[in-house]
Amino acid sequence: MSFLDERDDQPRPPRPPRRPPPRGPQADPQTLLVRRAIAVGGGLLVVLLLFFGIRGCQASQKEQGFKDYVRDTEELVAESDQQSAALFDLLENPGNSEVDFTSNINGSKVQAEQLVDRAKSLDVPDELKGAQSRLEDTLEFRRDGLDGIASVASSGTGADTGDATGGTTDEETDPNKQIAAQMQAFLTSDVIYSQRFLPDLLSTIEEEDLDQDVPVPASLTDLETIQFLPDIDWLDPSFVGDTLGAIGTGGSDEPATPGLHGNGLGTVTVQPSGTQLAEGSAAQIPFTEDTSFDIEIADQGDQPESDVVVSVEIAGSSGEPIQLEETLDAINPGESKVVNVPLAETPPIGDSVDITVKVEPVPGEEKTDNNEATFTAIFSR
Repeated sequence: MSFLDERDDQPRPPRPPRRPPPRGPQADPQTLLVRRAIAVGGGLLVVLLLFFGIRGCQASQKEQGFKDYVRDTEELVAESDQQSAALFDLLENPGNSEVDFTSNINGSKVQAEQLVDRAKSLDVPDELKGAQSRLEDTLEFRRDGLDGIASVASSGTGADTGDATGGTTDEETDPNKQIAAQMQAFLTSDVIYSQRFLPDLLSTIEEEDLDQDVPVPASLTDLETIQFLPDIDWLDPSFVGDTLGAIGTGGSDEPATPGLHGNGLGTVTVQPSGTQLAEGSAAQIPFTEDTSFDIEIADQGDQPESDVVVSVEIAGSSGEPIQLEETLDAINPGESKVVNVPLAETPPIGDSVDITVKVEPVPGEEKTDNNEATFTAIFSR
């Protein structure tokens, strides 16, 4: 019994304290369901916002990509148009030096090659790959045409130069026929541009529902102003021959006599006011019915010259330029003469105009950088 008494006297371990009951009302099951639904809905909303945000970014990137491509294409086409204008201006006014003519043609060829390289380096949206291929074809045909003309100009006879159509007839020995054949490359480029590239570009923009967001400028769609070949007459070898036949003869069919030939432009004075024109400053010119230009010409060669043509062009910001021309019958070496060119039309009054005075090169003249000058003037009454 004493043993049992000893066990009953042993202390018992303390009980753990009871956790106090939670304060406040507990959420019922329906509230928990609502909270879970809100959490799920919030998660879905975030996912939807991310989804539409990504889609919006992709759509914005596509739109910007199309805009960038149209802008880059516009720049390339504009430069190609400038090359066309420069080429045919050179062909229509070949000057009197075959060396200069050939050098200018080669320069145009190099520019056309660079334009093709730039076109191939464009960042093109996948949807416009087809149109891009047509654009490259267009520029490559223009490059090849210029390359062919440059080869003809360099050889002088057109021998060993292929043509745009693969012909192997007498075009190999006749430079006029050879150049006319190269013109077919320009015509082909215009057809590809108008019938393939432009429709493909416009239809793709419409199919992608971007026709309202990606406007195509008129500089890409006005086919009358952007065609590379300005006139189909250039396909005719006789037309080419008539146009280029004056190279090296200063615009005359008569051969130049041996010796140094050349004229220079001297002073230009407006009569009856006595106003002397100067480059770099705007002259005030009172216009009357007898207004004319006294143009001084100096024979700077060692040979007499005849039938020297002097021209005056007055161009304003609007309207057609006024074209004037007179001919000096003869001038001797070291002599200076004045040619009077009447102003037979009323020029723009009160507006700034450019007056370009030019002494046309004579047969055998090689130095022509002193034959022309442009002045700024304002006519008043």
